[in-house]
Parts: sequence; structure tokens; C-alpha cells
Amino acid sequence: MAFKHRLAAAFVLFLGICGAISSARAEPFKIVGFGDSLMAGFGLGPDEGFTRKLEAALRAKGHDVTVANAGVSGDTSSGGLSRLDWSVPDGTQLVILELGAND
Repeated sequence: MAFKHRLAAAFVLFLGICGAISSARAEPFKIVGFGDSLMAGFGLGPDEGFTRKLEAALRAKGHDVTVANAGVSGDTSSGGLSRLDWSVPDGTQLVILELGAND
């Protein structure tokens, strides 16, 4: 239950950050969802995972964002650390980290 409260608090903080983004930006705010199968959307359709749902919800509220999915099913915390450099491209402005389910 504590995890859900921390996740909700992080999401509220995230929305606050997005609220500070000017709508006059030339490029969308770039977000990467980095994690394991929960982030990757294992077993879900292409538009049913967290990153797609988050991007759609933020766009529906008028935020110009892109949310890239850098989730890898079965990944561990150490695996995530080893692929961090090539999974989060330059220019990324926010990373949502979700790892540990497979540790």
C-alpha cells in the first residue's frame, strides 16, 4: 500500500512539472518510462501499456509530451543500470523509473 501512495505522490509531482511546461515550446516535453515488464506492458496490446496511457492522458489535458517506453520484460535493477546509457536518449527531460519486481 505504501508503494501506491509513493507512486501517487510521484505522479502528482510529475503533473506539477508538466504544468510548468510552457505550451509555446517548439518541441514536445520528452519523457522516458524506464523499467521492467510492468513498464514494458508485458501481455498488453500496443496502446494499453502505462507509457501510452500516460501520454494520451497528458495530451488530453493539453500537454505537449512524448512518452517513450524503455521497459524490458524480465529486467532487474542491475540490468537496468547496465542499459541506462543507451535506453535514455539525450534530450530526455524526465525519466519515470520502475524496477525491482524481478530482483
